[in-house]
Amino acid sequence: RLIYILMISGIALLLLPLVYGRVIGGAKNWIFIPILGKEFGFQPSELVKIILIFVFAIEFSQEKSFKERLPVFGFTAISMLILVLSRDLGGALHFFALFMFIYPIATSDVILTLSAAGAGVVGSILSYYLFSHVKVRVEAWKNPWAAIEDKGYQIAHALIAIGSGGLVGAGLGLGIPYIIPASRTDLIFAAICEEMGILVGLMVIGFYALMTIRGAYIAMKSSNKLDALLAMGATVSLAVQSFIIIGGVIKLIPLTGVTMPFVSYGGSSMAASFAMIGIIEGVAVKTYKLEEDNEADDEE
Repeated sequence: RLIYILMISGIALLLLPLVYGRVIGGAKNWIFIPILGKEFGFQPSELVKIILIFVFAIEFSQEKSFKERLPVFGFTAISMLILVLSRDLGGALHFFALFMFIYPIATSDVILTLSAAGAGVVGSILSYYLFSHVKVRVEAWKNPWAAIEDKGYQIAHALIAIGSGGLVGAGLGLGIPYIIPASRTDLIFAAICEEMGILVGLMVIGFYALMTIRGAYIAMKSSNKLDALLAMGATVSLAVQSFIIIGGVIKLIPLTGVTMPFVSYGGSSMAASFAMIGIIEGVAVKTYKLEEDNEADDEE
């Protein structure tokens, strides 16, 4: 019963921006709530990421047939479609990647995993031809210099900033990050590389790699499948989000609007990132206490 409540709540949260949301950065994925004369904004998709992890962990920790899993498959597909319609391409890619990692880890179902990957490829191609904002992102990725004052403005300025910083950077406070679009949020990695150098940028990537390794280790050490999938889901979510934004900034993949975990400015993103760490830490503490109890029983 809990899983159906979570899925319905997740879809309702994603639909809110389409009805009451505001367009920021080309995506209609923000909700603003007036409190004491001020507006406080948040992205419902950040909360749905956590819901998605719990839904996957609960569902895939149980042995079920394909037919019994259809509601969860439908929830995932509908969530991604809503995000595409909201022009939140980064969120849609994040949800898809999370499913593509967690499902095979939990079930070892190669056939359905490959089928989902194929559906993702077909969906991406259709999105390119059906949605103009998808086409703009792809064309900017292919050649940002061809339309540097229009489609390629963001990625071109990010690459210029990274190149101007070199290995060691211009120095803290000596760069000009204000010319980089969204330098405090989506493109903050370019600002870091400009002022502190590519070497520090590599250290930031190393931080995410270390966090991913530790999260995967905690998941492998957990005492049951549900805990393992919760820890692995949170770890994969942080790793995928880091890859999507850094890969977009350095032109490895098309740039999509997601925040850089623990670095970008943004309250809802920061809260969601710390919630992921809380999930991983909760599983680690539970596993440690179980090991201590088992050792005490052995001594007795």
